Amino acid sequence: MRATQEYGDLVGFRMGPKRLYLVNHPDYFKHVLCDNPGNYLKGIGLVDAKPLLGNGLLTSEGDLWASQRRLLQAAYRGERLEGFSLSMVETTRIMLDRWQAYANRDQPLDIAQEMVRLTVKILGFTLLHTDLENKADMLAANLTVITRWAMSQMTALFRLPLSIPTPGNLRAQRALHQLDQLVQGIVYDRYQKDTDGYNDILSLLLSEKNGNGSQHAIDKQVRDEIMTLLLAGHETTAATLTWTWYLLSQHAEVERRLHQELDQVLSGRNPTLADLPHLVYTRMLIDEVLRLYPPIWVIPRKTIAEDRMGGFTIPAHSDLLLSVYSLHRHPDFWKTPHACDPERFTAEQSAGRAPFSYLPFGAGPRSCLGSRFGLAEVILIVATVAQRYRFELVSQNTVEPEASLTLHPRHGIVMRLLKRR
Repeated sequence: MRATQEYGDLVGFRMGPKRLYLVNHPDYFKHVLCDNPGNYLKGIGLVDAKPLLGNGLLTSEGDLWASQRRLLQAAYRGERLEGFSLSMVETTRIMLDRWQAYANRDQPLDIAQEMVRLTVKILGFTLLHTDLENKADMLAANLTVITRWAMSQMTALFRLPLSIPTPGNLRAQRALHQLDQLVQGIVYDRYQKDTDGYNDILSLLLSEKNGNGSQHAIDKQVRDEIMTLLLAGHETTAATLTWTWYLLSQHAEVERRLHQELDQVLSGRNPTLADLPHLVYTRMLIDEVLRLYPPIWVIPRKTIAEDRMGGFTIPAHSDLLLSVYSLHRHPDFWKTPHACDPERFTAEQSAGRAPFSYLPFGAGPRSCLGSRFGLAEVILIVATVAQRYRFELVSQNTVEPEASLTLHPRHGIVMRLLKRR
């Protein structure tokens, strides 16, 4: 933010021996992501996550990426989303029943941790047909170790391979081993079952086992896609939900408007997929959360050949950081950019917004594949939880965003449950 305020919308800077370019204008985002995507590869951060994600959809390139994206698109089609939505709401209701004891004792909860547990469990049921509840804490802790390791690699002046037994590398190796064991257990358990009746991503991946390539190669690709799903499929959603509860606790009028809409539309019943078009203010709230705290806060890219942008030459093999966070707070495109105001996403105000100034899911051929799934999940969870509880921030808790592979609260967010009904 300081760099863009002082130097503008295209900022060149050094990070040790690296020359990086910070990108902060809708036209430049459009150029990189949509007009000239063939000249850009995945950049730092994502490349550094390869020990975790392998050649999953988030890190792969070329023909492998295209074939896997076509395959996985089928998992997010509308007919599957209806069944997924029932699991989302039911899993949330089970969590709320567990919260009852905390509310009765007036005992605070780390809402960030609770949202991770919830989204991991939903991901397991909907996309992997697996109960991950007992693995949620281990999964989240190990993913945190690995993503922090990847970020340290991104900013290191001198990188040491993961095989070198430094304390950080040893922690990452242990975390990666446990995650690999979890994924292998999920895959091999499914191999023993008849998957014809399953309607999930794992079934789609295993259906590709048609004799083309070795069993080892097929299993490795399945492993990489599941690992990518575990990271991208829960952490972004959990972060969005956590920031939603935080913003609601800080803005009484926004909270009042949300409750008013939920009471009018749902009248105390569980939300369904059919309710989403009628939860207009709820969607506006989520859009504002994604503007202020986009889980994917930066999109890294690397040029293949020299390019031109904003009258400047970007050399070949340059690292670009497309800063979604600062783009969403750009004063030229957002009035009172640091304020929480869901009304900026009314149909009237959205119609006048500059294209490519709001990109919580990216843009172009690499835009987020699961955006529809993720939005439906967030809205259904918010509608279910907010009918029963309000949240009050515990005063001594300091809320600080941490810019890792996703944007999440550095120390969690401890909140007290206040019953609505």
